[in-house]
Amino acid sequence: MELTAEGHLIDMMPTGSETGARKSRLLLHLLAWGDRVGGWQLFDSSTSFLLPEGSVRSPDAPLVALQR
Repeated sequence: MELTAEGHLIDMMPTGSETGARKSRLLLHLLAWGDRVGGWQLFDSSTSFLLPEGSVRSPDAPLVALQR
């Protein structure tokens, strides 16, 4: 579930096996890139982030610059 800035819950449906497999490959590529160039942290999709407008979201492949 995610939370909008207005406080409404958004029910997020789980992905299917094909999407899950593609997402796993994408995460591996992002992790390898972030390690190679440095300065980035990759999180999994169960990590929630409080955004400036007040919503709480859990992106599929959150890649965040360490300077943040």
